[in-house]
Amino acid sequence: MFAPEKRSIECSFAITLILTLWLSPTPVNGDARMTLNELYHNLGGENWKNQEGWPDLEPCERFGVQCTGGLVTGISLPDNNLIGVLPNVFKNMLYLQNIGLSGNQISGELPASLFQVTSLVSINLEDNDLTGRLPENISDLERLQYLDLSNNKFYGTIPASFFDIRPLNHVHIGGNQFEGDVPEDFARLSRMEYCNLENNLFTGPLPKALVELRSLQHLDVSENSLSGSLNDATIYMQTIDLANNQFSGPLPTWRSTSLRKIDITNNRLEGVIESFSGIPWLEELKALGNDISGSFESIFEGRRSLRSVIISGNPVSGDIPDSVAHSIDLEDIIASNCGIQGKIPELLRNLTRLKQINLGGNMLEGTIPDVFYDSLLLSRVNLGGNRLEGLVPPSLGRVRHLDLSHNSLSGVLPEAISSSWKIETLRLNDNRLEGLPSCKLTLDECDLSHNSWDIFGIPRVCAPFLESCGVADVDSLPEYEPSATPTLSPVPPSQVPPPSYVPQPPAPSPSPSVSVPHGAGKSSPTPSTSVQLGRSSPKQSPPRPSPTNGAKPQTSQHHSASSSSPGDVNEGLSSAAFAAVLVVGAMVAAIIVLAVGAFVWWHVRRNRFEVVTGGTDAAGL
Repeated sequence: MFAPEKRSIECSFAITLILTLWLSPTPVNGDARMTLNELYHNLGGENWKNQEGWPDLEPCERFGVQCTGGLVTGISLPDNNLIGVLPNVFKNMLYLQNIGLSGNQISGELPASLFQVTSLVSINLEDNDLTGRLPENISDLERLQYLDLSNNKFYGTIPASFFDIRPLNHVHIGGNQFEGDVPEDFARLSRMEYCNLENNLFTGPLPKALVELRSLQHLDVSENSLSGSLNDATIYMQTIDLANNQFSGPLPTWRSTSLRKIDITNNRLEGVIESFSGIPWLEELKALGNDISGSFESIFEGRRSLRSVIISGNPVSGDIPDSVAHSIDLEDIIASNCGIQGKIPELLRNLTRLKQINLGGNMLEGTIPDVFYDSLLLSRVNLGGNRLEGLVPPSLGRVRHLDLSHNSLSGVLPEAISSSWKIETLRLNDNRLEGLPSCKLTLDECDLSHNSWDIFGIPRVCAPFLESCGVADVDSLPEYEPSATPTLSPVPPSQVPPPSYVPQPPAPSPSPSVSVPHGAGKSSPTPSTSVQLGRSSPKQSPPRPSPTNGAKPQTSQHHSASSSSPGDVNEGLSSAAFAAVLVVGAMVAAIIVLAVGAFVWWHVRRNRFEVVTGGTDAAGL
């Protein structure tokens, strides 16, 4: 992989190490012991997460210390709660090759002696609080291959001597405050495979020589203030991230058979999406927040390896093509607020690895196909702000975040959604939906406003849920509370009594007004008080009884030991009275029928007797 020059450097170091071991059969680690003890005391060793062997044992017997032939060649103490400033004691660590102190709280500047350890091959100091400039003598680390100083507080420009470290193949200095132009001298690092300069203060253009570096596989210059246009180029890398800069002008024409991931998010680029046609094996395209036009279909033409398409906020137009089904590895389709038209194809059923779909704010029409049963990883669906109609498909019941707002959807929500325990965000506002979801749902965000919900008969226990979803105020719900566990299924008005309605026993007279016997059922009016049958006005209690002629009003003797409401008691009384009337009526009818039958039988027998005797009394013959 590497050139003969690198192999010769490694061979010379190995020969030097072997000769040292041969000339010193019993290596003396006095300098190493002193250096390690200084590290222990300066970096709060007594509070380290792992202190095994520190500071008393021999250097090679301590946690995180690597040795070769009795010589210390590596110090690796990541995420070990090292706090303090690095001591300037590294000049005697002649054989140290690797130092890894990432994920601690080391502060201050890098000690000058660290850059005198010419045997160093790898330095990893990411995620600390280190500060200062890179020194000019950094080029003395002539064997250095791996450098990670990311997420610290380094500042200034990159010294020119930095690019004299020819073995460098991994450079990560992102998350600092480096400034100035990105030097074109980066192209001198002919072995560099990974270059991350993200989240700094770099300005100016992106050097074309860096983009076309043949050894480079990953380039990340995102989160800077780079500007200018992007050059047409032949690219050999696999990943390029230019997001959140100020690049402008037309999209470049890049030609590459190796490029897999492109991120140009939030720049000022313009042009047509077809500019990416020279990248046949593209897997991820992130281009949201630019001014890119063209056909949405062209993104999928001839590509079967796509996994993520994120182009929201660009004036892309056209339909969702059937060719999208060829990208069977597709995980993300995020193309909101574009100009996409047409219907959602049923061939989306082939995309079983989908994780999220966001096509909100477009001009999609027709129905939502019920084709997502096999998309087991699908967690986010946003189809809001379109022209969709029809029913909500049950196959969306697995998603955690669902937005179908601002469409023309109708009908009742499927059970898979209305009772889903998975769903966390539910936006269905501004549709024509019926049949509210269960008020037992626990949602982080909910908007069900402006639909055709019927809240008549919904118990007040569901009021907080409805209010949080923008459906109704608590005061708009009736006082009626059913005894069963409440659900939010619509109840026909004919089956739900009004708020203050108290059933009355059937009247013995067809007259619309009837006197109710004193003391029957619930506390009732006096015998002289006439009660109108039918429904009383909402929130109006029945009239209270008043004493007449000094008599105390009688109360109901049917008070149950259970928690039955007065309405339930009256309803039971009315049913019993009605049954009694039916029994009495049946008995009276039976007696009448028997009497009539007896009379008829007697009359027939008498007529027969007169015919036989000729009308003469038998006693007179």
